Amino acid sequence: MDAVLSTKGANVPRPALEAIAPFVVAPKLAVLSSSQAGHGKLSLRPDRMRVLNTTYGQLLVATVQLHGAAGCLWPHNERLAGVWPSAADPAHAPDRASVLPSIRPWTQQAEDGGEAAACALSSTLRNTGELVELLRRTDAAVADQDTARLRSLIEDMAASGQTEPCLYIPHAVEVEEAVDAADRGPGPYWAWMAADGNSRTRCRQELLGVTSEEVLTGVPFAKLRRPGTGLATNPGFWLTSLSSSLNAEYANAVQAKDADSPAFRAHKVAVVEAHLVIGTPTPRRLLGIVRDHIRREHLFQPLPHKAADLSLTLGRSVLDAYVAQGLLDEVTASVLAGLRPARELPMAPHGASTAALRDLRSMRLLTELFPTDPGRRALLRRALDEPPPSRLSVRDVRHRTRLWSALSAQSYPRAWNPRVAEVLPASSGRTGITLSGRPLDELLAAADTDMSALEELLLFRAPHWLAFFGIVNLGPGSPLRRTMPARIAALRANPVMAAGLLRELAAAMNGGDRMPSRVDEEGKATRESASAAWFDRAFPPNSARHEPASEPLDTPAQSLWRAKDQLAQEIEKIDKVTARLRGRLAEVASAAQVAEVHHPFDTTEADTLASRLSAIQHSLFEVRAAVSIFAQDEIDLEEESATGFAEEHPGRRQ
Repeated sequence: MDAVLSTKGANVPRPALEAIAPFVVAPKLAVLSSSQAGHGKLSLRPDRMRVLNTTYGQLLVATVQLHGAAGCLWPHNERLAGVWPSAADPAHAPDRASVLPSIRPWTQQAEDGGEAAACALSSTLRNTGELVELLRRTDAAVADQDTARLRSLIEDMAASGQTEPCLYIPHAVEVEEAVDAADRGPGPYWAWMAADGNSRTRCRQELLGVTSEEVLTGVPFAKLRRPGTGLATNPGFWLTSLSSSLNAEYANAVQAKDADSPAFRAHKVAVVEAHLVIGTPTPRRLLGIVRDHIRREHLFQPLPHKAADLSLTLGRSVLDAYVAQGLLDEVTASVLAGLRPARELPMAPHGASTAALRDLRSMRLLTELFPTDPGRRALLRRALDEPPPSRLSVRDVRHRTRLWSALSAQSYPRAWNPRVAEVLPASSGRTGITLSGRPLDELLAAADTDMSALEELLLFRAPHWLAFFGIVNLGPGSPLRRTMPARIAALRANPVMAAGLLRELAAAMNGGDRMPSRVDEEGKATRESASAAWFDRAFPPNSARHEPASEPLDTPAQSLWRAKDQLAQEIEKIDKVTARLRGRLAEVASAAQVAEVHHPFDTTEADTLASRLSAIQHSLFEVRAAVSIFAQDEIDLEEESATGFAEEHPGRRQ
């Protein structure tokens, strides 16, 4: 701490340094001795400091190694702005507990009797219960926000650690009511808030088994496997206890080769690099300076990948991982990546037809991306940041299916929407896919009477073939906007016509990708061309589910969004009522004391009940976060056209 405070430009409050000090790993590595510093005092090493320049001013930042549990989620991150009710609405003034507390510069009394600002922020809450609730709601909001990511951040960090440091700022949280914690002492809660890195902080702490709430207000003794029912509020104590427990579990996991052990999954975030804001020449503008820096970092991102290109890139990363470990030769990997002709596959027979070559490559891709071999499955998990098989979700399997579909499309002159292939069950991601090994021609010939052959064609070939020829369309132009699983079910219900259509699609590919013909009830090709409209007539949906109505029917996505919105409205109502109840509890407790009733309803009991209400609100946010995951998946599935990509519609998804 003395080294920081004697560093030129540092004006962070000492109490803030005292709060972060227990989390700093090997602090001496960042410090110059008094003789090295040249001015008789300890000082930070120059290579551990940097200056950030913004429109609003400068920040002095120290680079340190921190325990992975360090830091606190910052409710005032502007990515979360839509979560909190606005205090500026004059017509609907929200309850105090439901809005963000205002932020002001942290000040202390100067020698002249006035107030001197330092490099820290400050805010005030009524009591510790409000602080706990604020952090819980922030945690739920960050978790909800992370569902929009293309990849799982927590799995990425479990596999690769934290690659980018977080930026933390000191923030003093004052509480108006006394804090009942004998070993904590008086004064505010000093938090180092994640100005940049809320999601990374949350994922690290989740892997290590703690929350920001616990880091700031205390870790339950039960979580530390210590006797007692209270909270350990001294980080010097609970960090040592937590680390000892995790180290013992990690040693056991290494010995047992248990890569799914919580301690093993957390070991790469046990210590991370972090940037601490320790100084600014204009401390009263600290909030504006920090926000300006974050906006520059996040609002102007590099040009992102298009959806199809991203799927290709991720799929190729899996193939590269196999090659690096000697599980796949480079020629085969290049063919599967779409960089060499399909006929160069080592197993490709001489003179194979176009349909057979496309199928051979696609089926090899399928087994590489849905492997049964444990070695391949472990590599694939690391390459795609997937959770362990036991926690693999339908969303993870859909993501992997899109990689297979995008890579398979490289054998065709036109790409399709890779979501058309999302017909595989979640079990295929957990256990892998084993094909029959029968050649395409044999499967097509037997599909009329052999249901296993027809099923293999319907699941692994039909979606791509139908999409390539434009016979299916998942976009707004599709009658009743049928999903691909619904179309596969319709084909399955008429095996003779389905087998005939699949044979005709293969023949069309072998005929120079000509337009395929319709098939009759016996599965024989006719002289008329197949089309999306014909398909919906020939393979109609279940009439009981789609009776004609006077009003347009809702699409599955619209029904889902309506149900999701209704749920969100109900959650908001309960949230507001719960917030008012907490205020009423405090009023009742205060009135009972003034009235001097025989059995007063004291503030301690009121706080206990208020914390239970806060837990209800936290649960409501978790419900909303859980619903948003599948809701977003389904609406994306419905809204993206089977043939409409960003390159064809430049106004979309840029």
